[in-house]
Amino acid sequence: MHIRLSIQTLKKLVAGSMTAAFFFSTVGSPFAEANFWAERHAARVKTLPTPGPDDVRHLLSTISWPKESLNPVLGAYRLPSRLGTVVETHTAQPGAPVLLHLQDAHGVYGAQYNASIVLEGLFQAGWSGTEAVPVYQEGGAGPANIDWLSAFPFDDIKERVAHAHLRRGDLTGEEYRTIVASSGTFRLYGVETVDLFKKNLAARHETAQARAAAAVHIGKIQNRLARIKAKIYPPALLSLDKPFQAYTNQTLSFVEYVQDLATLAPGSFRAGDYPNLDALLLLTKRETEMDPRRLAEERDLLVRKMVGTLSLEAGKDLVAKAIDVREGRLKQGDFYQALLGVADKLKRQGQDLPTRELRNYVGYLNLADSLQHDQLLAEAEQLRSRLLEKFSRNDHVWRLVTTDRRVALERLLWKQEMTPDQYAAFKQEGPLDWVEIEKYVMEQETRLGFLTQDLSARLNSNSNLTPTLSVQPGG
Repeated sequence: MHIRLSIQTLKKLVAGSMTAAFFFSTVGSPFAEANFWAERHAARVKTLPTPGPDDVRHLLSTISWPKESLNPVLGAYRLPSRLGTVVETHTAQPGAPVLLHLQDAHGVYGAQYNASIVLEGLFQAGWSGTEAVPVYQEGGAGPANIDWLSAFPFDDIKERVAHAHLRRGDLTGEEYRTIVASSGTFRLYGVETVDLFKKNLAARHETAQARAAAAVHIGKIQNRLARIKAKIYPPALLSLDKPFQAYTNQTLSFVEYVQDLATLAPGSFRAGDYPNLDALLLLTKRETEMDPRRLAEERDLLVRKMVGTLSLEAGKDLVAKAIDVREGRLKQGDFYQALLGVADKLKRQGQDLPTRELRNYVGYLNLADSLQHDQLLAEAEQLRSRLLEKFSRNDHVWRLVTTDRRVALERLLWKQEMTPDQYAAFKQEGPLDWVEIEKYVMEQETRLGFLTQDLSARLNSNSNLTPTLSVQPGG
């Protein structure tokens, strides 16, 4: 499924991020930092009023200003694991549309429902196009017009019926979301070449049983490896493996994963080699230190002082900057820097206003803009690889590390859940020799006494069984 969003509304996004957006509301509205999706809904309903001539007070009191918020793009890396995780990002070319690729599990209710929630969040995140949000979906060819379904007037009935069909697998996540949303909110387009799609689908069906069996078998080997790792890995390596497994299994967000890596890798170890990871950690720290109440108070006081001080032209210039932020032509940090410029001007006129929180916020926004999102995932993997080497104290441990990593890659291949980077790594190293893997695992289990323990446990279990004697009646 592919979604093509207008660059004018989502220019701040990095292509490939699942979700991110500006927050907007009128001056004086409260700072919002709670729900990742709901806090952006106000962005869709604001319009620019027509100011009266020479009426700066009216101009400044009715315009929709950019709203102070946590960095929107970083929200993608805090995406709840139950919805999914960011697997790669690429920086868009200036002026190019933003394309978000959602990879989901076909035919799995939970995955499809999560995809529908992501779609809903993207729509609430600030889409302001005049037309429906285009969604390009797999498994179809040409436009799929289901407006007649979404136009059904009774929302509660429509939602219940659509949800029932989603559970049965009759609808995909994007089809479900299009039906339950207002008519015309989304527009579905099938992107398949029919002949190629049928061939690919046939191959998938033919290999489904073998892939499922392979995934189960590899999963059992991973369980055996986990038992071996618990005995062989030193404590530091176990501490590294735990968050990685949680992140891989989508029970830990990317931000939490990076924080765990940083705990194991002091600043001297990172030493400038991971500028984007360090920036992410600093941004997260600054977010916890931000005082939303004082930030709003400083902003509101500054706006009140502008009235009667700014000329109409200066007011119009500030309003134009606010519009530029909303339409993606100006960075939010630049807008707030312009506000601070007004505060500096007022200070020269004898009005010394508190601006500490505003200045900290501008620094936060500027740091967020400097983040190279296409490097974040690569730096995280590089840091993990270095930590693996650091904590692998001998060749015996290192072989277990590499075996565990390659077995995990192979299982992702059979489950068809690889990212492009993972597939590139797999191609470089080639497929595993499973006879050798089985031999290696058994050698480690024998050395650790696991096989003897397992045999003894089975014998004890059998000895506790009470034999049953069947006596046939007769003379």
